[in-house]
Amino acid sequence: MKEDKAGKLDIPDDKSFFFVMTSSSINILSSRRNMITKTIDVIDLNNIDKVKMDFDADGNQVYQGGLKSMGVFDEGKCFQLVLKAGFKFIICSSDYKLELRVEEAIYKF
Repeated sequence: MKEDKAGKLDIPDDKSFFFVMTSSSINILSSRRNMITKTIDVIDLNNIDKVKMDFDADGNQVYQGGLKSMGVFDEGKCFQLVLKAGFKFIICSSDYKLELRVEEAIYKF
C-alpha cells in the first residue's frame, strides 16, 4: 500500500475511511488519491443537531445532542453525529487526541 508523509493513500480495510474536516463540512473519503472522485459522503456542519456540552458522573467532559460522546470500544474512542434529518454517523478513532480535537471543532462550529 502506497504512503506519503501524511500516511497511507488508500484505506486499509472496508471499516475504515479518511475524514477531512473543512470550515463548513466533514468529507468522508475512500482514498486520498483524488478527493473529488473518492468522496463517499459529505456532512454539512449546519445540518448537525444542536450540540450541548456536559460532564459525566466521573467529571469527564462529554457532548450531547447532535454530537454524542460514546466512549472507548475495540474500534477506538467513538462519537455519534446526529443530523437534523435524523441520519446518524458513528465515527471512531484509535488516536484519542485527534478524536477529541474533532469533537471540539464540531462543538465550536
